[in-house]
Parts: sequence; C-alpha cells; structure tokens
Amino acid sequence: MERRFGLLLLLLVACAPSAKERPLTVAAAASLGEVVRDAAESFHAQGGGQQPVLIFEASSTLARQIGEGASVDVFLSADRENLVRAGRRVGVAGAAVFLVNELVLAVRADDRDVPRDPAAFAESGLTLGLAGEEVPAGRYARDYLRELGLWDRFEGRVALGNNVRATLALLESGAVRGAFVYRTDAVAAGPRIAIAHVAPRESVPVVYFAASVETRPGAPSHPDTAPFLAYLRSAEFGQHAAARGFVAPTGSH
Repeated sequence: MERRFGLLLLLLVACAPSAKERPLTVAAAASLGEVVRDAAESFHAQGGGQQPVLIFEASSTLARQIGEGASVDVFLSADRENLVRAGRRVGVAGAAVFLVNELVLAVRADDRDVPRDPAAFAESGLTLGLAGEEVPAGRYARDYLRELGLWDRFEGRVALGNNVRATLALLESGAVRGAFVYRTDAVAAGPRIAIAHVAPRESVPVVYFAASVETRPGAPSHPDTAPFLAYLRSAEFGQHAAARGFVAPTGSH
C-alpha cells in the first residue's frame, strides 16, 4: 500500500489509531522507491503484519514532517544528518547503514554531443540538473563539484529538482543535458539514460540509514518496526537491493 507525500500531513499522531490497529508506516528517501516496495511486499508475504504504508520523498522533507509530528514508524534516510533533524522520536543511536549507493553524472543515451566528464560539462555551458541543497543527493553533488573545483563554473546554469527522482525527470524531459543522480536512479530509468561519470566512493560516500520512530516521544515503537528493520538486514533483501543497483554495506559507519 503506497501513499504519496501529499497524504503525509494526514498521518498525524494525534488522530492516528493505536500502533496495534494500524499498518506500519515507512517514510523513505525518494531514491529507495523500487527497493522499498520490494521489501514491503516480501515482508508482508512472509507474515510480517499488515501491508506497510509507504511514503517517498526527499529525506530532508520527510525529516521535517516527522519533526512536526507525522505518524511514521520507520525512517529510511539517504544520510544521517536528516535522522538528527527529524527530532527525538527517531532512534538515531540505534540507526544502521543498510544500503550503499553511488553518485553519478547521468545523460540521455541518445545525446551524443554532451560531454561525459564533469570538467568538460562545466566548460560546455550546458545546464546541469541537481537536487535541492537540502536534499542529500543535491548536497553530495555540490560538495563533489567543489572538490573538483568546478562549482563556480555552474553559476546560473543549474536546474533544481525537489528530490532525486524529480532531478532525473528534468534530464528525461530534455530540460537539462546532464544531471547528478544516484546510480540506482539511472539504472531504474532503463536504456534511455546513460551513466557518463561515477563519483569515487571515497569522495562521495552515499549511505542509507534505517531507524525506528516512536509513535510519539516516549511511546513504544510499532510492533512491526523491529521485524521490518531486521528484514532490511536479511540476505533476501540484499539480493533484491543488488538487482536494483545498490551495494550492501561492508562495515559499520
């Protein structure tokens, strides 16, 4: 069962049923769409409670809404910073890295004239698609371009998406000639999108954190929270994630 961000404001703690009466609600970074849908289906099929409710948006947006009281049980964030921003209901201390991704410069596969290297793209005068500055993918891209000494060359030549999937849509529509997105987004788009450049993981460590969220401060977590988080650490989930282009974490973060 999936509801978009527009319904998030309706899921307030004050008017929600008790945890035992309602399904688990999972708020996940937009770039996790397919793999979290896979997880929810498998978790439910294996008897893991009711079909989870899924909400996908930028991690920064989800963190703000959780902090304002939205009824969420699991937060899957594209960075640790937004776990902290979400407030004291989020179990930051117990949060764990459960997936790894890569930042890539994506281009349309049929666009033969666009430069494939970030430095050449910067010199080309073309418009670049980026997620907003508060969105992890957007922040990663800006930091990487600054590391390369290229950020200033894109002044006035950036088109913004409010999350990483919206940024990819800018590229698909032709509004931009290149966009920094995650590898998994480029893979999910199919053969019409090509990966032109991959940022080294040592420069851009893209890691996703899974954390429990209290129904309200001091209240117990939803009874399906711990089993769902355990499923995200399972070999079966790892296989689903690998098929989507993710990488399993190799160590603690």
